[in-house]
Amino acid sequence: MGVTAQGARKLEQAEANGTITLNTLARLAHGLDCEVHYMFVPRTSLVEQVLRRTQEIAGIPIPSTLKGVEAQKDAETLMAFTNALAKVSKRGLW
Repeated sequence: MGVTAQGARKLEQAEANGTITLNTLARLAHGLDCEVHYMFVPRTSLVEQVLRRTQEIAGIPIPSTLKGVEAQKDAETLMAFTNALAKVSKRGLW
């Protein structure tokens, strides 16, 4: 990579401190013949995120049939979910 031992320590410290930049990571990856990929990984399911945001924005209580919607795949649950989303302006959802 063409980095001195001191330079490597600085890079490792920046990574440990959370101050390393994407540009620096890209240069390191190039030196290692690698690619850098970064992404957001949700902590909850997309359905849960949409339901929570719908409730926050529109103040619409989430029907009890939607609790545990991931486990349920029946038509009633899908209809309740659709009805809740229909009451929300999609433009302001995110």
